[in-house]
Amino acid sequence: MAARFREKTLAEWEEELVSLGSCAAPVLTLTEAPHHPHSVARESFVEVSGVLQPAPSPRFSRTVPASPTAPALPGDHTLGLLDELGLEPATRDELIAAGVVRQSQAT
Repeated sequence: MAARFREKTLAEWEEELVSLGSCAAPVLTLTEAPHHPHSVARESFVEVSGVLQPAPSPRFSRTVPASPTAPALPGDHTLGLLDELGLEPATRDELIAAGVVRQSQAT
């Protein structure tokens, strides 16, 4: 099957296979998906704090989902997690200074 699919471009296969009555659809990369006409028409992706991400789903006419928030960055929750583990502030500061854990600058 792979050899057969390599015989045409994605656009050529879409023209031949994709129609209102078919169940064929292209397999898109994460880079391609937000720009596909179906995704654009359905507003399937939103930009939050400069990051393109999937829009909330499912969407209903009477129940509006919360807007997504910016994704957490590595280290955003380090201090809180170390506090939950019961570590003393001096101990967690030593771990950060030694590079064992990292706390982002966002706090």
